[in-house]
Amino acid sequence: MTPNLIRQASVMLSNLLEFNSPADVKLSEFFRNNRDLGTKERAFVAESVYGVLRRLRFLSAGTRVFPACAYRLVTRLSEIP
Repeated sequence: MTPNLIRQASVMLSNLLEFNSPADVKLSEFFRNNRDLGTKERAFVAESVYGVLRRLRFLSAGTRVFPACAYRLVTRLSEIP
């Protein structure tokens, strides 16, 4: 997990948290626009984003920010066993 991957996942998550279209559509568009990402990088971004969406209430309660700080949510997800 590199800082650049965390940043990309955070940007994608911020975009998704607007809740103005389905997450899978936005994620597919993101990957089409970022073809330079490899298989492992795509997997990290997708799993991080979907993981945060699955646990949004739990993660936002711990950060006391809903959901203004996507970077904090993504890094917090990595702390969950």
